[in-house]
Amino acid sequence: MAAWCGDEPARSVNRTASTQGIDTDFVLYQFCVMKNVTVTLPENVAAWLRVRAAENGGSASRWLAELLEGMRRGEDECDLAVERYLARKPRTLGWVDGRKLKWDELHDRSGLR
Repeated sequence: MAAWCGDEPARSVNRTASTQGIDTDFVLYQFCVMKNVTVTLPENVAAWLRVRAAENGGSASRWLAELLEGMRRGEDECDLAVERYLARKPRTLGWVDGRKLKWDELHDRSGLR
């Protein structure tokens, strides 16, 4: 399951001590500060949440944290896209080759990509 506390998934490194015949797995854990939050839900929503979390092999708290983290990342990506768009130089619309643009030329979006 993906890490739900940060931007990187937890990684594991497998190393084998072949001379001694011992297999040892080293796991790198990702640590972060967690905050407790109380959420009040209607009983039917809380029951649905517990079932959904169990289907995904985790707790309701973990499932909600992963859901909210995904929403946060989506907002971050949207903010970056807006910043990239606004950072572009504006295009001048007007006369081209001594003539006014036709409607189709004015609304051609291939120049915006």
